[in-house]
This record gives sequence, structure tokens and C-alpha cells, in this order.
Amino acid sequence: FPSHDSLLVFKDNSGVSSFLLQLSNDISYYLGSYYLVIGMIAFLTILYLGLSKYGDIRLGNTVEHSTKSWVAMIFTATMAADLIFFALHEWTYYYTETTTYLSHQSPELVASTYSLLHWGVIPWSFYILPAIVYAYYKYTKHTYCNNLSSALGISKGSYIIDSLGLIGLIAAVASTFSFTTPLIATLLNDILGLSLDLSSFSILIIMTVCVFYFSVVIIGGMNGIKKIANTNYFILIVGLVLVFINSSPTYIINT
Repeated sequence: FPSHDSLLVFKDNSGVSSFLLQLSNDISYYLGSYYLVIGMIAFLTILYLGLSKYGDIRLGNTVEHSTKSWVAMIFTATMAADLIFFALHEWTYYYTETTTYLSHQSPELVASTYSLLHWGVIPWSFYILPAIVYAYYKYTKHTYCNNLSSALGISKGSYIIDSLGLIGLIAAVASTFSFTTPLIATLLNDILGLSLDLSSFSILIIMTVCVFYFSVVIIGGMNGIKKIANTNYFILIVGLVLVFINSSPTYIINT
């Protein structure tokens, strides 16, 4: 679940922020343990599938893209918004909240270690498990599988399952844009010396991104997406190398 600081995209006096903050706290309090259990089950399931005889099942018989390109597309599709928002914000959240929740630990230690717990094998298990189901039915069984009910093999009440899947998809996309676009708009305003309205600028950024990717898909299809992903992945690697060289390599390696 997102930290409650991410809900500050709403105005404090609107009442929406207070409602969502309370909702986020209630979900974390009442369903936090359930979420952790489900995450561990997903991880153990993935581990079992990979190490058992089922790990030998090939998902598809043709190689559409190279492994490097698949990694780039998967990584940019799942981690792009997280890198923009949480890479800049999460460690500062742990640093500032240390005095409240972990007063016996140093802020530097908490900020440099707790972030790593958020990006381990458990989150990726949430991604991989449904991806295996979709890939198996589509590429191995060659079955129509563009909705959640088909992936689960459910016919009765499929509209309920598909509606829940659609709501989850809309929520994921909405949270991605709500986390990243205000941050990008603020950065562009500061870097370019602009004074554009944050809300209007954010909407303009969303429209630009949608038009850009729609055009890429129409013109180039998956090859267009692959080129964008490979370019982003290359920029990411170069950025990581530059940060590593120009910061404190010893501290990064030790922590």
C-alpha cells in the first residue's frame, strides 16, 4: 500500500485527503498481515513452479524478442513510476519518520535499509504469478486470455471477476499517473523556470504521454514499444553508473 504521504496530492482542506488517509490506515491495520501472508504464498508458489517439473514447461514456441528486450519492457512497464516517485521519496519518508516509529535506530540506517525491503522477491512474486497464468494460456495453450476470468478458467459469474480486474487495472493506472505526473510537472517547472499551474500541467503531461504511446503502438506495434523500453533501460543504466561514480561508491556497496 502507498504511504500516507502519497495522498498529499489532494488539498488538505478538501476532506478527500483525510478520508483517503483514514482508508489507507484502516487497510494497512486490518489487512496488513493478510497482505504479507498472500505475498509469502505467492513467493513460495513461484519458487515451487520454478524448481518443480512445471518449471520445464515452455511459455510459447517462438522467440519474438531477445531476452534483453523482454527484460527492458517488463522492467519499464512495472517499475517506471516507482522509480520516479519512490526512488526520490521513500528513503526520505523513512528518514523523517524514524524519530516517530524507530527512535532507537539512526535515521541513516533506517533510510538505507528499509527501502531495500520494499523491492525484494515478494513484490516481484505479485507480478510473476498472474503473468505466468496469462502467458501459459495464451502462448502454450493458445487460448483466448485477455481478461481475468479466462485466465482463471471461470465461466459463471465471469463478469464479476472481469469487473474486479478492470477496477484493479484502472486503479493501478490512476495511481501511476497520480504519483508521477505532479512530480514531473514540479520538476519541469523548477528546471525550466516555468510557473505553470500544477494541475493543468499534469493533465498536459498525461495527454502527451498517451498520444505519444498511442502513436508508437499504431505505427510500430511491439517493435516500437521495444525500442522505447531499450532506450529507457539504457538511460537508466547510464544514470545508475553516473550516480555511483559521482557519489560515495564505498557507502553504496556497504549499505
